[in-house]
Amino acid sequence: MIRCEIVPSDTSARAVCQNCFGAPVMFVGEEMFFGQDRLDFIEEILQQA
Repeated sequence: MIRCEIVPSDTSARAVCQNCFGAPVMFVGEEMFFGQDRLDFIEEILQQA
């Protein structure tokens, strides 16, 4: 297991610790969305909140 310590100003290290594998990656809570084509899914989740 890899233990990550996140430095708030180091976004690259934070992305690695969150298992990001490309860009753009967006998180809603703990759920990860990859790619701009997922913006509709994010919008739908946010409207349900």
